[in-house]
Amino acid sequence: MQAPLEKIASGSGLDTAERQACGLLEATLPDRLRAPGLTTDEVAAHARAARARGVQVILLDDGGLTMAHPTISDRVSTAVSDALSGATGGVVTARILPPGRAKIVFILVSGLSADVRIELDAVGEKSVVAS
Repeated sequence: MQAPLEKIASGSGLDTAERQACGLLEATLPDRLRAPGLTTDEVAAHARAARARGVQVILLDDGGLTMAHPTISDRVSTAVSDALSGATGGVVTARILPPGRAKIVFILVSGLSADVRIELDAVGEKSVVAS
């Protein structure tokens, strides 16, 4: 099987599955630039699967995890992955907040029946608010 870029460069057309795979790959590039703290293998896999289900995924990192203990980073990764794996449509936005805030990350799942906001504080305690 040819790599997608090789196939495109050869002038061959892409089938539907190949176009979808290219679209999913393209969607991961901004994640690595805008959210380096959220680009764990776990989050990347769940983001890709969510996008394949039609979920719009927005990942942002304002640096609040840079000095956090690895346990906190793991909790953030798990919370974001859980939100992505549970989403069946709409938008999932996960943002690591700037350093020095009481909350370290928020995750907003919106667009379906009710919006859900998930927050983790600097010690990794999670709170969930549905609206």
